[in-house]
Amino acid sequence: MRTEPRSAGTLPIELTSFVGRRREVAEATRLLPAARLLTVVGFGGVGKTRLAIQVAAKVGRAFPDGRWFVALDSVGDPTLVPETVASALGLHDQAVDPTTRLTEFLADKQALLVLDNCEHLAQACADLVGHLLAHAPGLRILATSRRLLHTPGEQSLAVPPLPVPSAEGDSGGAEAVTLFAERAAAVVPGFRVDGGNRRAVTEICRRLDGIPLAIELAAVRLRSMALPELLTHLEDALQLPAGDLGGVAPRQATLGAVIDWSYWLCSPAERLLWARVSVFSGGFDLVAAEQVCAGEGVDRDSVLDLVAALLDESILTRHETAGGRHVRYRMLDVIRRYGRSVLAESGWLDTALARHVAWCRRLVRECDAAWFGPGQVDWLLRLRGEHANLRAALETCLSGPGDPTAALEITGALRGYWIGCGLLREGRVWLGRALAAAPEPTPARAAALFAAGYLAAMAGEPGTARARFEEAAPLAERFGERGLLAEIRRGLALVAFQRGDHPTALAATDDVLAGQRAAGDLAGLSNSLFQRALIGAFLRDRGAVRPAEECVAICDRRGAGWSGAYARWVLGLARFEAGDPGGAKEPLRRAIPLLRELDDTMGIAQCLETLAWCAAAEGRAEQAARLVGAARTVYRASGARLSEATQSHHAQVDEYQARLRRALGPRSYRTIVAEGESFDLDQAIDDALERGRPAATPAPTEPAPAGGPLTAREREIAQLVSEGLSNRAIAQRLLIAPRTAETHVENILTKLGFTSRAQVAAWVAANHSGASPSPLRTVCDPGRVRMPVRKHTHRHR
Repeated sequence: MRTEPRSAGTLPIELTSFVGRRREVAEATRLLPAARLLTVVGFGGVGKTRLAIQVAAKVGRAFPDGRWFVALDSVGDPTLVPETVASALGLHDQAVDPTTRLTEFLADKQALLVLDNCEHLAQACADLVGHLLAHAPGLRILATSRRLLHTPGEQSLAVPPLPVPSAEGDSGGAEAVTLFAERAAAVVPGFRVDGGNRRAVTEICRRLDGIPLAIELAAVRLRSMALPELLTHLEDALQLPAGDLGGVAPRQATLGAVIDWSYWLCSPAERLLWARVSVFSGGFDLVAAEQVCAGEGVDRDSVLDLVAALLDESILTRHETAGGRHVRYRMLDVIRRYGRSVLAESGWLDTALARHVAWCRRLVRECDAAWFGPGQVDWLLRLRGEHANLRAALETCLSGPGDPTAALEITGALRGYWIGCGLLREGRVWLGRALAAAPEPTPARAAALFAAGYLAAMAGEPGTARARFEEAAPLAERFGERGLLAEIRRGLALVAFQRGDHPTALAATDDVLAGQRAAGDLAGLSNSLFQRALIGAFLRDRGAVRPAEECVAICDRRGAGWSGAYARWVLGLARFEAGDPGGAKEPLRRAIPLLRELDDTMGIAQCLETLAWCAAAEGRAEQAARLVGAARTVYRASGARLSEATQSHHAQVDEYQARLRRALGPRSYRTIVAEGESFDLDQAIDDALERGRPAATPAPTEPAPAGGPLTAREREIAQLVSEGLSNRAIAQRLLIAPRTAETHVENILTKLGFTSRAQVAAWVAANHSGASPSPLRTVCDPGRVRMPVRKHTHRHR
């Protein structure tokens, strides 16, 4: 198995061809290795984003740890910039400061971040960029913005419009013409530029100043008009008196005029929809458009046709999600801002924003009602897709007159979402703002207080959690919210456990369980069974298996996939602590694929570590050490932190890691753990599920000749492998490329007939000491000694 991380990160898939920009791509490629921060600067519509994506794709080999694209156009609050970047990197919030989490993750990586659309968040971007570059020497940042970030060491690359032929027959400056021709051919099959139309196409591109977005908006109009008509329409649209520019650069005025021209070429209903969908942030689907935009000039049954028309006119773009099962639509930022300005001028902005909030409120209510059921995973994924819209709606509710009661309802009902998607910190921020803005005693406030308390408990702040629960309890009792009151009491039991009062925690949880069982509250009962099993497992109580098994059964009966995955984790943990590592593996392995689908790194890390101790208990020490390393890496990515309730377990974890170290030998242990730490997430999962890993070859019982079949360089690298160095660390030590180090290691494994770095370490040790390496030993007897799992701030549902 290859142990260097696969190329990580995400770059957007480009749906249309990239035209021209050879000089800019070459210059950016030249600057990027030396420039820690390269800002691509230009006005809206000039093609900064496309250029940045093209450059990032081109320099991939220089960044073996990954390239990540972060879209900031839908972020309105500067304080959410670190959260957004961390989320794009898959670093889910576990109540940890996102800047700290990013710094830890990127500190030793050779990676590229593409921050797109920074201009409206310039200071926040500059602060984050400056901090990350100061602490991550291998990091490079490629930003796009309408203005510089003014960060020390920043280099800039100005993006001009595409060149246009200066005169008829001029062979230079054909990029703008090529772009027009390609986009025109997409709407008029067979269109090409020839001697008969070259003059008109050239004149169109010249009048549009070579601005890519303006050219694309014009080209799609060939669907409904001939080329000469298009040129005439453009001539009329671009007759702007000099006094109308108002200090705006002429090229920006040209783009504005083309967008305005495109707007007025739409039908009245299309213009209304264009303006109304501008209230969405981060995109929308057809149902959302129907609920928010229909009425007063837009018939609900016509929304689909109007969306299709705006797609044809390149006002909207179409994006498939969920493997093609769901379609969303987006607008470029410059086009969305135009629509928002039209909406404001029409006096309809407040109405549209209120409808947007009402739609989000309905969405969250539906999710809350269906949460503990077969749609749970789909709801998590759907809400994740609407995250930018939820943020925008909450900002609307909490700004100006707003509607803080709606904010309370939305944030409180999203408790499962905040936890399930690793957004503890952000959820707490919104809940705090909503509770401060709406102090009146209401059922919504009681629910929000409970959610705030639970998120505080998950963040390892039992004092804050208890205060929130104690304020919520009398409100829930006053308004007859019996189910909520039971959940609050369960939360107080959790706080007791976190503070070390185990008898109170167990007794209180059992009392809540009895009440929920009598009331037939399956969702609440599932939560309490999970908590009872978790506390019992942490206390090494063999009786924890029974509530865990019942929790799994209820989740399966209701089809609640995410809750069921966590129930299986706690069942695996309980069985392990009861001395049954073989029985623990099945639920853990069933949980991992679903958690992977949700990108739930915290849950995966918990399963990996529990499986590591199961492997150790069964005598599979090499796999146990690999999984220990893999779990460390995934924990770091998740941002998990230990809670007050679990600090005492550090010594036990250290003890059993020491047992593994003695069983394998210090060098082999370091090497194998380093191998696991170098795994990417999917490699770690494959190892945990034992997919695709060949059976281990026993370490040689007799030392090979001192030189063996290896060259001097290979012997040098084998020594570094035995010291636990990764391929990248070997490359840095020997001043060679990571790929060269990887090739050497692969050659060493092939020549020696080995399948793992641990065998190389054993071979080196044998050749240095003249002694045969010991066979792998059983680390612990599950019938006599049980190995505790590191107790992190675990998620409770």
